[in-house]
Amino acid sequence: MHANPSNNILLDALALQVQLTQNSLKGPLGFDREISPRIRHLNIQEKKVFELGDKHFLFFRGNFDLLLSDGQNEFKTPFELYLQEGEQKQSWKLARRLDLKGKNSQEWILYPLPIDK
Repeated sequence: MHANPSNNILLDALALQVQLTQNSLKGPLGFDREISPRIRHLNIQEKKVFELGDKHFLFFRGNFDLLLSDGQNEFKTPFELYLQEGEQKQSWKLARRLDLKGKNSQEWILYPLPIDK
């Protein structure tokens, strides 16, 4: 049986995923301005357990409203999110598939999320 992460955990995971994506685009696009977007109106359309060997992930698909730091521009943004529950079932990690230059990788990078209180 798999626990369900709280809404706060999902929002933290999405915020981290947006930040990681933003950081990965800075270099190639020559974009160095820091943007502090806010995530609002989380809508989950699909949730399922995803197993890879002995690893278990929760997969979420849906959309959210992304409000840019200028407060004027809001975008409905689709997302896919993988979470892995901590070993002691007290925390969660954002899981992102490792991109190995076009190869279909089964390796994952795990990013710890703040513990929900």
